[in-house]
Amino acid sequence: MGTKVLALMNMGFFVDAALLNKGIYYTSIPCLYKDGTTIKSLVDAGKTIQDMLGHSSVSDEYLENLKQCELVKVEISPITDKASTSQQQTIERLRDVLCEIMDYRKGNGNYNFSNLTKDDRDLAAIEAWGGIELKIEQLLNTTEPIDLNPKE
Repeated sequence: MGTKVLALMNMGFFVDAALLNKGIYYTSIPCLYKDGTTIKSLVDAGKTIQDMLGHSSVSDEYLENLKQCELVKVEISPITDKASTSQQQTIERLRDVLCEIMDYRKGNGNYNFSNLTKDDRDLAAIEAWGGIELKIEQLLNTTEPIDLNPKE
């Protein structure tokens, strides 16, 4: 799912448009144009460009070399660095587990057992800590995303 554009090419290679006045030079960096652009429209635009004295600033050689090229539809897409994404997911999961440990220690949110009797509070604390340990173990033993808040 990228953006469709046109690339200046000759014989299947990207062409460096900045060097067309010297010849047709291939490059690894494509010159891109919006969809609907044609070689004819580029040549016509090149003929109208003038310097401050009114002389054509685009050489005839440039225009002749441009006419030997073609505009080919290409699709460009951003590259996602999977390692970076995986590392970011791991950091986020680790952060979530650390926040959960802090909530447990402070008795916040799901770990507020103050309304329970002493025996029930002790049992709830042991069960809650077991759940946290399980999440830590999952985090240490996998590189896949983990649902730290599974729906029961």
